[in-house]
Amino acid sequence: MTKKCLSSFITFIFFSAVCFISMHLMLLTDVNKYVGVGIGSGILVIAFVSYLIFRENRKLKGWIFLFLIASAIGSGLAISSLYVYLGKAPAMIHSFCIWITYTILFLIYCLFVNIPLFKHFPRICLAVYGLIVLAGGIVGIIFSSKIIFSLALMMFVLFMSYLATILARSCNYSEHHKSLAWASFIGLFLVVIIVFIVISDGNGLDGIDDFGTGDNYRDPKKNPYEFDVI
Repeated sequence: MTKKCLSSFITFIFFSAVCFISMHLMLLTDVNKYVGVGIGSGILVIAFVSYLIFRENRKLKGWIFLFLIASAIGSGLAISSLYVYLGKAPAMIHSFCIWITYTILFLIYCLFVNIPLFKHFPRICLAVYGLIVLAGGIVGIIFSSKIIFSLALMMFVLFMSYLATILARSCNYSEHHKSLAWASFIGLFLVVIIVFIVISDGNGLDGIDDFGTGDNYRDPKKNPYEFDVI
């Protein structure tokens, strides 16, 4: 495994773990369906603007670690909005299984990059690998609930964002760190957009008019992990 693959692999493990943890912690609270995705959007804007300001700084490597943490938390909070909207939450054991699965899939690809075919046609191989993983996930819906499938789909977006960093051209380790930062921003952006479209019911910003009312809240007397957990 090359140093670039190892760096992307370790970063993905860390990022996805923080993402899942922040998602489950957010689901323990009683909030409006737009809170998580709203905070995630705010984190994206602040982190991205900060990155543009500090990208020429020689100490950017240390800042990128903070960007990755912020983006991971933002992604988790944004995904939590999807389950507040659905009124059902994935069990932590299922999140763990999905995390392990994608970690293994990431590792497998990292091992494949040393194969001559992957070296000569990296983009095509990445696209095919991504389609195979996506197809497997779609087939998996037959054997699982829509809640579990939706979480796997959200993680697929982040999975492909980080997997693509292996193909990014970087002349040194510092340049690769920038690719990882971009992957975190792109992943968070896509998650925010997808979740917002789903929870807005096609009404876009009109749905935010319900903010502050009880219609979009779970019963505060019930813990999301004590009911409708799939």
